[in-house]
Amino acid sequence: MNSINLIGRLTADPELKYTSKDKKAAVNFSVAYNASEEHVDFFNIVAYDKTAETICKYVKKGNQIGITGRLTTRTYEVESGKRTVTEIIANSITLIGSKD
Repeated sequence: MNSINLIGRLTADPELKYTSKDKKAAVNFSVAYNASEEHVDFFNIVAYDKTAETICKYVKKGNQIGITGRLTTRTYEVESGKRTVTEIIANSITLIGSKD
């Protein structure tokens, strides 16, 4: 089973984009999760279709959001070699509230 649930705050305003291949709505963003008083973890999130559109319409930097999704890893080439990225693909979200 590959399932992740977390609650965190957006580190920047999300920006809606569309995939070049099939023009699917997509958004990449990161959330900060307070693991303890002294430690914060940052997670990269990817959402598609209606979930991506909802995030971009209702969520801004600092807002708290609940995410349910799956963990994935991808590799891509750069001049200096290969890079590996681990991210969470959001299946569903819960809008929790603003920082205010």
